[in-house]
Amino acid sequence: MAARQHRRHVEGRVVRAVVSRYGTPPFTVSHGGGVFTTRLVERGSTDDRALQSLSAAVLSAFGLHEGVSHTEYIRAVDGTWYFLETSARVGGAHIADLVEVATRANFWGGRRSKPRPRAAPAMRLQRIEATTLV
Repeated sequence: MAARQHRRHVEGRVVRAVVSRYGTPPFTVSHGGGVFTTRLVERGSTDDRALQSLSAAVLSAFGLHEGVSHTEYIRAVDGTWYFLETSARVGGAHIADLVEVATRANFWGGRRSKPRPRAAPAMRLQRIEATTLV
């Protein structure tokens, strides 16, 4: 399982952090076809807490205390998370759109977008999935 953690820092303080994971990883799509998918990890879940903690350590070690970051991890079969890469940028493949639709957090500008009308759960899922198509 591969997962990503997206953070925005302002003056050394984390103002928003979201964890997502691949449904179909980009490598698989690039080499085998299909559609790239991703989804948010449940806030407060074991994976969310583990990746929030790992990302805090990684970004501190790199000295990234301001701006946005996109950090990737992979989990081994024994459940151990391994750091893959980090960058001082918003995640690609329209992941920022997924995060904004799901949480109203705009990682490009840091402001919250206007509230969107609440739809029935099935409509909300369909809407989120549509933002992940590449």
